[in-house]
Amino acid sequence: MLQCPAGRYHATPWGRHVNEGEVEWPPSPWRLYRALLAAGFNRLGWTAIPPLAVELFDSLARVLPEYHLPAATVGHTRHYMPQFKGSTSKVLDAFAYVGRGDHDALGITWNVDLSPETLGLFDSLLGALTYLGRAESWVDAQRVETIAEGLDRCIASDSAPGPGFDRIALLAPLEPAAFTAWRDQAVEQEKQKRSANVAPSAGKKKGGLSKKDSEAISKMFPADIVSVLGADTATLQKQGWNQPPGTRWAAYWRRQDALSTLPAAHRAVMAERPAVDTMLLALSSNTSHSEVLPRFTESLWWLEKLHRALVKRSAESGRVSACLLGRDEDGDPMEGHRHVTLVPLSLDGKNRLDHVLLHAPMGFDDAAIGVLRRFRTLYGNERRNIPDLYVSLVGMGKRADLATSARQLHSSKVWQSVTPFLPPRFLKARGANALEGQVRAELACRGFPNPVHIEIELEDGHAPIADAWALWRAGAPRVQLVEGAQMVSAMEPVRRLSTAWRHFRRERFDHAKRPPVDAAFGLRLSFAEPVDGPIAIGYASHFGLGQFVPA
Repeated sequence: MLQCPAGRYHATPWGRHVNEGEVEWPPSPWRLYRALLAAGFNRLGWTAIPPLAVELFDSLARVLPEYHLPAATVGHTRHYMPQFKGSTSKVLDAFAYVGRGDHDALGITWNVDLSPETLGLFDSLLGALTYLGRAESWVDAQRVETIAEGLDRCIASDSAPGPGFDRIALLAPLEPAAFTAWRDQAVEQEKQKRSANVAPSAGKKKGGLSKKDSEAISKMFPADIVSVLGADTATLQKQGWNQPPGTRWAAYWRRQDALSTLPAAHRAVMAERPAVDTMLLALSSNTSHSEVLPRFTESLWWLEKLHRALVKRSAESGRVSACLLGRDEDGDPMEGHRHVTLVPLSLDGKNRLDHVLLHAPMGFDDAAIGVLRRFRTLYGNERRNIPDLYVSLVGMGKRADLATSARQLHSSKVWQSVTPFLPPRFLKARGANALEGQVRAELACRGFPNPVHIEIELEDGHAPIADAWALWRAGAPRVQLVEGAQMVSAMEPVRRLSTAWRHFRRERFDHAKRPPVDAAFGLRLSFAEPVDGPIAIGYASHFGLGQFVPA
């Protein structure tokens, strides 16, 4: 684990000029091994590379390390060098700001087995490492048993692990076996090249090389991995190498926002905030009038899609968030609906889904916070002409901190539906599976008090929930037939369930998870004392259905 006390990491990638403003992030294996080797000479008093160090670097070169990246912000300064030969030069100093907190350390792992003696030497080298990259990149390095949560994985792979990743090339030494094969081939090619230019002489075949020439050719190439790492840069350039001999370019995949433009100080504050249980996301489109924002009635489709993307992003980072997934460490579903609930919001009043509130009574863990603060794009479907949405985290904290942002977080005695309630079980005429029984059970299992009144919404008012079964089974009669087959309009108002909820999408992606009964109700709940929101009950209530607002 590497931590930068100054919060900054300075390093120019191999083959790039400092004024290009590029930052090698994460540090390449080549840079890291050379820094450790230098620490052995500068801090541990080496005069030659000990055999144990050869064993260590030989083992590390057998695999490509895996990185775990903290949130980082790219930045630079510009300054003029001291005057030289009558002129000055403007120089860029690019760096990655990685922060100074406990959540800002860079994790690096190797899948190798080391002997206790080699591990001891590795610890000594890490403790002696004072900087990495340029001299102003101070680091504290140590070996740890577990990697901190909230970091993004950056792994070597031939193909991208998914959308939203950038390919970066990092320099690494060849594997020992590949290095030996490369060296033998390179030496042989050089001998053949020189032999062709040697003039024939008495007693020698044409193209034959002397022992001295053969030894000189052999010295052109490093003998082993440690010799590769110990090669001086000036010497390599003098010999005409445009890449250190015995090295390779490894393809790593880094998230597109790994070097974001968010203010790092803001991220550091967020990382230190304790017990976050509520977050607010803003949705936007690439049109000035936001005409492609989803209709509010399509909230279920979009919120389930958003939830899937967050869970997938969490899994890709190597730390599945329990509060996002809704399952404990054993993979069993959590009880009490303590994991995240997504609440659709239309704050601009245009009946469009423009914000999403996330509330998790158990609190968001570091993995969830890390995913949410990096999440940027919710991809639509180009073939169906469904545009992408851009997601921004605009608020996080305790429920009370965001109470002014959404009515769903207020306290009230009376609550009414803003999205339809769908019974989670088959609907019966009476008993626990009647509509009233299911509503009370849903409230109880989420810790809400028993309401004193429950009403269902009609086209022109409300009715006691006890009438729900009869109204639902009767459908929506508009006329009455009287004796003599004469049809007349009903003089008295006909009670009819509200049909507004039929316009909402009511089925999840997975057909196996369709609602047990396609019955959508609007409800009004009355409690004896004010109740804190959000209230979400019933089928798919974690994805936007069954939501309430104060009446």
